Amino acid sequence: MRGRRLGVTCLCRWRRPVMGVTIFCEFLALVMAFFQYLSEVEGDCLFSSFTSVLENAGLHISNDFSSPAQIFAECKNVGDNYQSKVNVLISWSDKSKRECSVEVRSDEPCLRRDTRCEKVHSQLREVIPPKKLSDLFTPDQV
Repeated sequence: MRGRRLGVTCLCRWRRPVMGVTIFCEFLALVMAFFQYLSEVEGDCLFSSFTSVLENAGLHISNDFSSPAQIFAECKNVGDNYQSKVNVLISWSDKSKRECSVEVRSDEPCLRRDTRCEKVHSQLREVIPPKKLSDLFTPDQV
């Protein structure tokens, strides 16, 4: 793609010969909506801890891309009337502290408001609460 605009950001490639040497510059900006937060887990297996929660939230868990260390899920309700595809990835950020990362992303523009990605993120924050901010820092770091 040469200078083609994708929403607010763009993927651009420029090639310019300079004294016989081709300089290749690639600029890639993220265009996907993305939300991430940390949460706490009670068990040692993410898959067993979050399977029912994600299914109750209307997400389909992919057994091909999930393991005891990570869960990959996507929205079930993408049909003929395509709006956007929302993916959720839950993985360990620090297993010894039973801390996991919850990532929600979609193919929607990141600067648009009220996206399906934002709605799924809000829904998940209710059933998988984020870790308290005060728990993330020790007194030495503050």
